[in-house]
Amino acid sequence: MAANLQKQSRELSTAGGISASRLAISRLLDQAAQVYQSEILPGQMKVWLDCFQSEKPETLQAAFAGYFKVGKFFPKPADIAELVALGRESSKIKDYQPIDAERTKQEQETAEWQQASEQARRMLAKLAGRTFDPVTNSKEKLKAQAQQLSEQRGKQQ
Repeated sequence: MAANLQKQSRELSTAGGISASRLAISRLLDQAAQVYQSEILPGQMKVWLDCFQSEKPETLQAAFAGYFKVGKFFPKPADIAELVALGRESSKIKDYQPIDAERTKQEQETAEWQQASEQARRMLAKLAGRTFDPVTNSKEKLKAQAQQLSEQRGKQQ
């Protein structure tokens, strides 16, 4: 069983090189085959490689390590995929930093930010085929135009 997996791993590496992810999958499946006293068939190996070829080796290692702690049977790709997804979610939570509303407000009140905002609005208006003038396109005028458009659409229906 383990010898078969090692043979498959050697064949893959001699067939023009192997990515770090594919090598990691092969090694981790070999380890799982030994732990769970199971054998991996060539078709199964292809499924595993197709499912996880884009994952980082460290991610796969963490997922398999987590599975080895709780798994009672040889893992299926879905078992490992679930642990990979959980790992991604937990890393997003660690990286999360709430927005500082006061700092954002102060930044938006600067002349530099106002200038950049106006420039972006002009560019978007140009892309939409309209003109943008901060004096004539005041909030009140824009609201009035929106009201007129909704009234016109209401009459058309």
